[in-house]
Amino acid sequence: IQNETDGPLSLRLAALDGRPLQQFSVGARSTHWLNTSSLAPGMYILQVVGREIPQAYKILKQ
Repeated sequence: IQNETDGPLSLRLAALDGRPLQQFSVGARSTHWLNTSSLAPGMYILQVVGREIPQAYKILKQ
């Protein structure tokens, strides 16, 4: 996950039922690698909160 903004991002990986699985921050203008090795194959939601409107992305692990 590459943060190209001037502020930090707060990220939360959750199961489709909303159960939080991982939570982390990405500093301004930096990159964070999302470790999915402990996750079962399936669909997940990545919530991103920064200075702008919060966004959510679907993540598929095969």
